[in-house]
Amino acid sequence: MSAGGVLPRLEPARVAAEWEPAGATTVRAIFAPHPPHPRAVTQPSEHRQSARTVHIGVYHRPNRALRQREVCAMEQRRLAMAVTGAGGTRMARYVLSALVRDDRVGHVDLMVSANGRKLLAHEFGGAETDDPVSTLLGGQSPKVACWDPDREPAGPPSSGSYPFWGMVVVPCALGALARIAQGQANTLIERAADVCLKERHRLVLCVRETPFNLIHLRNMTQVTEAGAVVYPMIPTYYNVPQTVDQMFEEFTARLLGFLGLDQTDYYVWDVPGTAAHRERVGQR
Repeated sequence: MSAGGVLPRLEPARVAAEWEPAGATTVRAIFAPHPPHPRAVTQPSEHRQSARTVHIGVYHRPNRALRQREVCAMEQRRLAMAVTGAGGTRMARYVLSALVRDDRVGHVDLMVSANGRKLLAHEFGGAETDDPVSTLLGGQSPKVACWDPDREPAGPPSSGSYPFWGMVVVPCALGALARIAQGQANTLIERAADVCLKERHRLVLCVRETPFNLIHLRNMTQVTEAGAVVYPMIPTYYNVPQTVDQMFEEFTARLLGFLGLDQTDYYVWDVPGTAAHRERVGQR
């Protein structure tokens, strides 16, 4: 213990917080010593590296972020997905369908921008007012909640207190990427992306445009420096896809694998290639 009875800084490996009658926060954790922290105090008899309870009076509410990260680690993943006004909304159908089928995903918050609805109507037929979930899945799913990003900017993913694992925007218009890069959090899509960046959640932006101008490239650099991942909708060609659907299927599998939701070994490289390549070349 340092002078003045101050303990080394405490870094919890596992934390759960609850209210104390006196208003302090109780933290149950396994601690590792760090340089002194003037606001962490406890009894001298408890100063040893072990699991113990420490009362920290400087906090006025439970540490919700730590509780949420612990819950997300133990339970099924809750993900946010956005569809914006860029061509390629059929890819969104494949991605959402795969998320719904995956038992590791417990909930998906779907957001479709006004231009995204225009693209759904254009690429799937139907009207802009059609329900996006039914358009993408052919019906409803208890896993999917749909939010209008323009009319419901205060939907759950807009708050850092909402326990979701991350967000994927597919397809991601470069206008949407630019607003995210500049912190223009006006709609629910932009606010959810902003939450991902500030809470250090995974944010994956599947851009589709080509070619890129200098403004596009600078915006992609800025959003990458902020913590997002720019994941262009570029197919692989070495697996020799025979149909557009095969290209969609492979991109979806690789995207979900990048999110930590491995789907198949069919596209995984081994010597002398992948199972997909061997099968497709062998059929020629």
